[in-house]
Amino acid sequence: MNLAISYFYERQKIMDLYRYYGTSKKKHLAELNKQMPKIILMLDAIDKKKRLVEKEKEKGTVSKEFVW
Repeated sequence: MNLAISYFYERQKIMDLYRYYGTSKKKHLAELNKQMPKIILMLDAIDKKKRLVEKEKEKGTVSKEFVW
């Protein structure tokens, strides 16, 4: 849990420091994402699946799993 808290702290610090510098912010966030804790990765996977399901319901489309 401490790793997740420190990850979000560092992420917010980058967002604040490089607020008006898009390329620098992206570079630093990409570097931080390489060190993302496993618990955050699992949470992102769950959230992504949930977003895809909501999008399918909204648009009435078939998921990518059924594309030939």
